[in-house]
Amino acid sequence: MKKITSAEVEHTKKVIEVLRDHPYGLWIREIARRSGLHMEQVRRVVSAYPELFEEYADFTTYGINLKIIRLKRRVSTKNLERLLEILKQERES
Repeated sequence: MKKITSAEVEHTKKVIEVLRDHPYGLWIREIARRSGLHMEQVRRVVSAYPELFEEYADFTTYGINLKIIRLKRRVSTKNLERLLEILKQERES
């Protein structure tokens, strides 16, 4: 499995910073807008780290299905560096 690059770590941090301020989650486009990342970069980060993010569908009153992304409860700024390091080690082995 390929190694985690420094750019990927930075993108992950940006997504986590945005979602930390929104505990009920945001959709991909809004995360991208608030983080300054491209939508595809946000999508890759979220799909690459299911240990950090959870997805759920929000059916609005207008019948639109939005995939909302939020942080799992155990993710915080205190353990973020350690979590990324553990994930990196797991992927290298």
